[in-house]
Amino acid sequence: MNIVRYKFPLIVAGAVIIVLLVAYVGWISRENAKLSTINAQKASLASQEQSLSSEIATLKSEGSHVHTHCSLLSSRLAQVPPAPDQSTFLDQIDALARSSGSSLPGFTFTQPTPTSGATPSTSTITSFVVTLNFSGTYSEVTAFLSGLDTLPRLYAVTSYAIKQSSSTSYYSSSGAPIIIPASAVQYDITLIGNIYYNPSAEPPQTVRNACKSL
Repeated sequence: MNIVRYKFPLIVAGAVIIVLLVAYVGWISRENAKLSTINAQKASLASQEQSLSSEIATLKSEGSHVHTHCSLLSSRLAQVPPAPDQSTFLDQIDALARSSGSSLPGFTFTQPTPTSGATPSTSTITSFVVTLNFSGTYSEVTAFLSGLDTLPRLYAVTSYAIKQSSSTSYYSSSGAPIIIPASAVQYDITLIGNIYYNPSAEPPQTVRNACKSL
């Protein structure tokens, strides 16, 4: 009788333990699945964070060069502006002649004659042929030629002619020869070259304003 009396509670206790074990195993499985999902999300977030950090570093690097690019673009627009603007180029040439000590007796502009029947383009770079005549001593002429390389406006020389315009010696009233120092000998220079403009380019002021807003 005692065995029978204690047998039922043992069965119940065993069933409860089994139920608890099943519930525990199920809970552990669910928690493991959640943990796996969380770990996967963490790995994905870490990858995204690394990618974003790389993009931010790239943007910072590009941003640090923006003003350099703007300065370069402004320089290019000064070299090849959106309009012919011959007067500005002549002001630059005149200032260069005065600073080098050269004289600038003449210059001419010639726009190339379009091909017969061709429609003038508004989207391609156009050139003007510019002939410059100037004179000076050797040092003045070389200073002028060197200054052409630093002009804001691009001037591409295609041909040139150099002629000595003064004698290296002459005779005094008494007939004695007088030698002129090489540094005082005058030269006449003729340069033929091109200046350019691009009708499709943005106005320089527009580019400067855009760069200031960055």
